[in-house]
Amino acid sequence: MTGCSSAPPTRHGIPEFWIIDPDIGQLVQLELASAGYAVAALLDRASTLTTPRFPAVSVPLGPVFKPYGE
Repeated sequence: MTGCSSAPPTRHGIPEFWIIDPDIGQLVQLELASAGYAVAALLDRASTLTTPRFPAVSVPLGPVFKPYGE
């Protein structure tokens, strides 16, 4: 995702961030890599969000997004 306008500048050292699109029920998980931000996971309504930064956190995404067609 280098050059992504939604990405925070790498100089801030933010190790991970997410871009959420509620209209299509998708979450893109990005992690800081040597060349900028890289996609770590592409998740949908059926997925569960996890991150090694917070190992105790596990978020099922189904309830986060509204059902299809609403």
